[in-house]
Amino acid sequence: MPSQLDALPPEILFNILSFTEPTYDPTLISYSLNALAGTNKHLNSVVEEYARGLLKQHANITPRKSSKIFTCRRKWLAEICQFCKKLSKRTAILYPSLTCCRACDREHFPKMTMTNATQDYNLSKLDLFTPNALHPRLPRLATGAYKVMGGNAVMVAEADVLARRDHVYKLLGEKAQDASYMRKRPATHNRITQHLGIVWNCTNGSWGKGSGPSSTLPKSMRTEEDRKEYVKKALQKEWAAMNVNKYGFPQDPPIEFD
Repeated sequence: MPSQLDALPPEILFNILSFTEPTYDPTLISYSLNALAGTNKHLNSVVEEYARGLLKQHANITPRKSSKIFTCRRKWLAEICQFCKKLSKRTAILYPSLTCCRACDREHFPKMTMTNATQDYNLSKLDLFTPNALHPRLPRLATGAYKVMGGNAVMVAEADVLARRDHVYKLLGEKAQDASYMRKRPATHNRITQHLGIVWNCTNGSWGKGSGPSSTLPKSMRTEEDRKEYVKKALQKEWAAMNVNKYGFPQDPPIEFD
């Protein structure tokens, strides 16, 4: 028995498919059209004809009716910018599942480097790349890696940075107005990550294990017990400054740190 979707006329299905625009989600690994095409042969044929029409309309491309190595769906989703409809195999920096040319990426997805977020707003890696030990409840921000001069620059969505700045400043209260305190804060957080033995990997967008300790490091990093004790005290101090507990919930009345 065909499903209710299968039974619909092609023109109605095409109208439904017009609502399957790509979602700007950094965790998205597949387009809706791909998922629908994988349902059964009938819907795969419908999606293929729909994509054929899009290629003709927006890119002036008329693909052959059948090919073992070519599909209209793949051409449309992987080789056409989803905004300006020009030929492009480039993906958006913050949304790697989305085919997007450089100009459209810059226009539709304003972003800034991690370095600028730190220099302009004194936000640390622990503030930006959440959740983590300092901010266990904060959601993930839209991030990506941009290749420059043989290396990777970490990019963060501008709107996310500004929202995170407002959140952190609100937690810090009057301390956020203390320029000296705010300038030192990222370096303080870097020492915490060093003692935790973790580094931010911009390629896969996650925290990973850093290099192991050596005899040339400070005493607080010589042994596992020393590192744990340092992290415990440092995190307690940072939580106290933001007036939250270790779970990220507000403390009332404010906690005190000796």
